[in-house]
Amino acid sequence: MKTTRRKAKNGTAFSKEAIKSLKQTGALTATSRYSVEKMLAKIDFSQDLTIVELGVGNGAVTKAIMEHLGPNSRLIALEINENMYRLALNALRPDHRVQIAHHSAFELSDLLKSLGIDKVDVIVSTLPLTMFKKENNDRLMAQIRAHLKPNGQYIQIQYSPIKYPLIKRYFPKVKIQVALANFPPALLFFCYLR
Repeated sequence: MKTTRRKAKNGTAFSKEAIKSLKQTGALTATSRYSVEKMLAKIDFSQDLTIVELGVGNGAVTKAIMEHLGPNSRLIALEINENMYRLALNALRPDHRVQIAHHSAFELSDLLKSLGIDKVDVIVSTLPLTMFKKENNDRLMAQIRAHLKPNGQYIQIQYSPIKYPLIKRYFPKVKIQVALANFPPALLFFCYLR
C-alpha cells in the first residue's frame, strides 16, 4: 500500500512540475514502465557498464536502470530542474553505483571530465529535443557522440519523429521502435556509431 501511495504521489509531483517547466521536461506524464523496459531491453547489463542518463525527471528510468545494473557498473544521472532533482533524490534509494547530479546535459563533457570519465558505454536520454534551440541540440549531440565508446549506444525517447534528421546526422546507425503503451505514444531511437 505504501509503495502504491508513493508512486501516485511521485507521479502527481512529476506532473505538477512538468506543467510548470514544460520546456525542460517536454512531457506532462512520466515515461511508462513499458516504455522504460523497452528502452533498456537492448542494454547488455551482464557487462560492467558506465551509463549516463540525461533527464532524471521523477526517477522512473533511473530506478529501472538501478534494478538491472551489475555490481561493478556505474550510473551517472543528470537533472537540471531543481524540483525534479529533489523529487528523484527522495524517490530513489541510496546506491554506491549511482550518482545523481544536479547538472545540465549541455555541460556533459565538463561533468564527465570532473569525474575522470572519458568514454561511456550507454547514454539514455528522455530530454525533449524538440524544445531545444538548434545550437543546443547540436552541442548536445556532439557531446553524446564524443563520449560514447565505439561500440556504445545512445537511446533517446521522443514523442515526434521531427528530430530524427538531427540524430541521424550524428549517428550513422539508428533503429526506431514505437512504444504504443506510453501516453502519449513514444518513439525510441537506438543509435550507434557503427
